[in-house]
Amino acid sequence: MVYENMLDFLTLMELVVRNNVYPIMARRHHIILNGKRGLVEACEYLKSNPDFLEVRCFMPQNEFGQTAFAAINDAVKGTAVDRSELFLGFGSLFEKYRPKVPESYRKWKASHIKNENKVDLSETRNVGQKEVKPKVGKRPFAGVEKSAVIDRKEGGLKL
Repeated sequence: MVYENMLDFLTLMELVVRNNVYPIMARRHHIILNGKRGLVEACEYLKSNPDFLEVRCFMPQNEFGQTAFAAINDAVKGTAVDRSELFLGFGSLFEKYRPKVPESYRKWKASHIKNENKVDLSETRNVGQKEVKPKVGKRPFAGVEKSAVIDRKEGGLKL
């Protein structure tokens, strides 16, 4: 199984786990291209290991996906299977199956960003000004001051 990037591989594995078909995918070999350089290395690997019955290619329906599939198909002598129909117009499997953000969160986030950009002048202060120390005075007690004594022999509290 050949993927264009790591996110497509992880997305497909997440779908496999969610659909409980992991045993089918457990014994497969997975190749992640990550660009044209990876394509060359993958083709060399597939040519040097001709014992694969079929190679499934998960490539997007764009120019790179078509050229990558053609190169891999040539490397395995026509036994590659094109699985680009899984993308259905998306650039990647991750983009297709990405969780949708609720509209209420989008509205909240947009309003939060607008409010974040505004600076309230009452919250700013001049860092050069001296810090005013609060006045701390003695509070009068309610009534007369009392003391407590703990008796060491009997262990009781006496006022």
